[in-house]
Amino acid sequence: MFGTEKIPEIENNIGQLRKQIDGMTARIRGLIQHGNNHAGQFDEFFSRRLENSSTQLTDFLTNASPHRILGWSAPQWEQWQPPLWDPGSTEGDSIPTLIRIGELVESRQNSAKNFTLPALSPFIGQNRTILLKTRGNLYDSGVGLLQSLLIRTALMLPHQTAYTLLDPAGYGAAFPMRRHLPQVRENSGDARRDLETVIQNIQRINESYLDASTPSFEMVDPMLRINERYQFVFAADFPNKYDRRAIEALQSVANTGPRTGAYVFIHYNADHELPRDISIEELKTRRSLI
Repeated sequence: MFGTEKIPEIENNIGQLRKQIDGMTARIRGLIQHGNNHAGQFDEFFSRRLENSSTQLTDFLTNASPHRILGWSAPQWEQWQPPLWDPGSTEGDSIPTLIRIGELVESRQNSAKNFTLPALSPFIGQNRTILLKTRGNLYDSGVGLLQSLLIRTALMLPHQTAYTLLDPAGYGAAFPMRRHLPQVRENSGDARRDLETVIQNIQRINESYLDASTPSFEMVDPMLRINERYQFVFAADFPNKYDRRAIEALQSVANTGPRTGAYVFIHYNADHELPRDISIEELKTRRSLI
């Protein structure tokens, strides 16, 4: 029959291919077994290094200033003293460029405890507006974080802050710590009017202190700004009960304020819509969205 003389050659080729397949299969099995044998060693290798990192972080936090990066339950608060600030000295606390907003947690399967470290957001001198966005049942968490940030700013910069607290829907209920703060502007019942003083202060700082060589408030010689304060605006439950004028004024402060030492913290309740032609994106400063 035609082609029968090729059969032995084809069968030989098939046999060679089968041997190659068997060889490759055995090699693959060996590599898999090798990987399985060493997988446990990788876990031990990285576990030691992760534990070492955890120990170094614990040592760092033990000696850290509580008001800068520690959580409210840290034992260091029992011995806490307000930071010193002497404009005529290089000693004492420096301007905080970061502020704690929570913590980052890494779950580890082979460890008795998780790896936790502070979550920080850019703050003074970073041209930022901190925006806490919540929806639905996360509302209370957003208010709680806004309150936490408010207290922390007062502890980080004692005697250097002035506050404007906005809560038109709750009539101030979002800020029960108000009377304990160093300097809080009285509310008029009109959020736009309350922000007018902040806007006027932004203009005054621009005209009196800032120029090409000193483009930002924190860069001004402390002795020159000894009678000035950082201006912090905290807006709760935004935009609930904020009229258009108030929203535009808040955006203006957020966009122009940071270089003059005026910073805005907004609890953005996404359950309430902004006016149709206004967007939260109109905050031109870089936003730390939380």
